[in-house]
Amino acid sequence: MVNTDCASLFCVDGVCCDSACDSVCEACTAALKGGGVDGACEPVAAGTDPQDECAAEAPNTCGNVDGFCGGSSGCAKHPMGTLCGDSPSCAAGVQVNQDTCSGTGACVDKGTTPCGLYACGPSACKTSCAADVDCVSTAYCNVATSACVPKVANGTACAAANMCTSGFCIDGFCCNTSCGGACRACSNAKSGGPNGTCTLFGANLDPDNECATECNGAGACEAVNGTACAAGSICQSGFCVDGVCCNTACSATCQACTAAKNGGVSGTCGNVVTNTDPDSECTTECNGAGACEAVNGVACSAASQCQSGFCADGVCCNNACSGTCQACTNAKTGGVTGTCSNVTVNTDPDNECTAECNGTGACEAVGGTACTTNAQCQSGFCVDGVCCNSACTFSCTACSLAKTGVASGTCANVSAGTDPDVECPGTTNCNGNGQCSLLAQGAVCTLAAECASGFCADGRCCNSACSGLCLACSLAKTGAANGTCANVFPGTDPDNECSTVPNLNCAAGGVCGP
Repeated sequence: MVNTDCASLFCVDGVCCDSACDSVCEACTAALKGGGVDGACEPVAAGTDPQDECAAEAPNTCGNVDGFCGGSSGCAKHPMGTLCGDSPSCAAGVQVNQDTCSGTGACVDKGTTPCGLYACGPSACKTSCAADVDCVSTAYCNVATSACVPKVANGTACAAANMCTSGFCIDGFCCNTSCGGACRACSNAKSGGPNGTCTLFGANLDPDNECATECNGAGACEAVNGTACAAGSICQSGFCVDGVCCNTACSATCQACTAAKNGGVSGTCGNVVTNTDPDSECTTECNGAGACEAVNGVACSAASQCQSGFCADGVCCNNACSGTCQACTNAKTGGVTGTCSNVTVNTDPDNECTAECNGTGACEAVGGTACTTNAQCQSGFCVDGVCCNSACTFSCTACSLAKTGVASGTCANVSAGTDPDVECPGTTNCNGNGQCSLLAQGAVCTLAAECASGFCADGRCCNSACSGLCLACSLAKTGAANGTCANVFPGTDPDNECSTVPNLNCAAGGVCGP
């Protein structure tokens, strides 16, 4: 069947129809429509889709739902209120609302909602609070009611700093500052100023008992002695000296009020430490007794002028410096002027000695006087423990009576037959003429140095070294005089010189033979 077969000229769904019936979810037969009569174009029954015209679409598109017709010549749409568009969000105190479907296929924009006093949550404005973070910066959380409340202005009564626009709740009122430090408050009752304005206490007041004394009217406590100050007005004593509150005016010469200057207690006036002048009051330094005095080395005419209490050689000295051959000036000692030292060796600037000073605080000693160093002696020589007239360095000479028999202090020959300083070799002694007595040829010896010949062989001072084969220097071995080197008796070998060959002895001529 075709359109021309029908008087209406519309052949639809295999029957002659009263219209073209070409809209979505329309049909012309009762079977397709789910009711009615054939030939009348009418909507397909809701919940059916006999001709597969409605493809299912996602809910957030607000489009076709479940692939069914809606019963009014169109596909069924997601119902009104179905969520669509972007997810809800919240930022900067503004909530972006969730869009919803109109029920006719449109996604309706639901706009925004301001959060008011509440902060944003993850996707929406908060509607209650547990802490200030749940509220905007101009509000605080009333924990008792879980509600955000506007912060209040300065001067308004408060219980906590979070209630105040300024962020400071001081003395029961929102305050313009933290009002920190002593001697200030933010209430009229304490300071006399407006509630909410930090105001200094007046002088001699201390409503909060912050001071050991009272407030000074400048935002600080009246300072006790020893406290840093810039003016006497902040000190309880009324005196500001050396930068601290002081017990007195402390204005005398060489007085101060700090431990650094007087060595005592800061805040108590005391004399400046000896040998210092921190305030440049003296031409020298302070004497520790509240007056200026001269330091060591400064010219003086009396001990009272000197800090040390000693005036010696016309200068202030570190001690009385009254010992023999002592002085207190560089000119006399070569040391530091003002420091007592020994007078320079070989001088006597004050004519204290019969000779001169020895550099160790005593006069140089005359000959024969006991000594330990050359400097102690006028002669410059200390020998054998006494000052000597010369260096006395020759062998068998000495400078003491005990060694020479001559008065101590005079260098002389050591007594003959003695050797007190062990200067002669072996068992020999000095000869009284300043020499060692060497042994004659033939004398018994132990060392060559003992013999005048310079040779000791076979226990005798010998006329030669006598070191050849089968030679000896004693009568017992040679038959010649002791001290004369000669051939050993033939047929003998007293020194076992020929023992390398059996039955050999010394032979005539100083050789080994049979």
